[in-house]
Amino acid sequence: ANHVLDAGTSGMFHTAQCLRDAGLVVGGVGRTQEEARQMQLVEKNGITFGFLCYCEDNNYTLCTTGPCHAYYDVGTVIEDVKRNRGRADIIVVSLHADIEFMETPSVPRMVNSHLIAEAGADIILAHHPHVPQGIEMHGKCLIAYSLGNFVFDSHSMEYMRKHGPRTAHSFLLLMDVGADGVRSFERVPVVVPEPPEERPWPADGAMRNGLLDYFTALDGMLRDEETVRRNW
Repeated sequence: ANHVLDAGTSGMFHTAQCLRDAGLVVGGVGRTQEEARQMQLVEKNGITFGFLCYCEDNNYTLCTTGPCHAYYDVGTVIEDVKRNRGRADIIVVSLHADIEFMETPSVPRMVNSHLIAEAGADIILAHHPHVPQGIEMHGKCLIAYSLGNFVFDSHSMEYMRKHGPRTAHSFLLLMDVGADGVRSFERVPVVVPEPPEERPWPADGAMRNGLLDYFTALDGMLRDEETVRRNW
């Protein structure tokens, strides 16, 4: 994400190797943009998933042309989706972008996400705002505009705490996916409790019901162009 070069290129490659050693597939980083933009393939239950991962340029990367994450640019993403469309049953696009702590995505990111969906993406998973945002289906593509925090110091970090309580509210996104695309989805509400635990825990009772109602309201905001514009 935007902090990928906090410990320099050695830190970025060390982290990637640690993830690979743990059996995870790593995408979206490389020695060049061409390498970082390569789609990563995962086969599960007879379905081939292709992952394309991007992040906005920012003050941590400063437009470097060296080792970095793949830069989020709508033209680049559309090009990659179209080029790889025949290589996977399901294409998942991961986007780290937009302003923090907002209930809706920006108008440009909504427009861009729709264009990426129309180019052939099946799932768009977005993050960076640190709070949950709505989910919509655009054609056959599921777009989750912000997954929110999960394993995160939502209380012990002052920057997160002062924007609470939504920085401590999140969800597990479960999807029923076939080779033909996303068939259905549901959110399992979670909360990040106060320290010392500060790890995500399934919400229950009134908190669970309240979060489900809030997530539904966030979905509704996406359908109201005036609300989205007013937020920005």
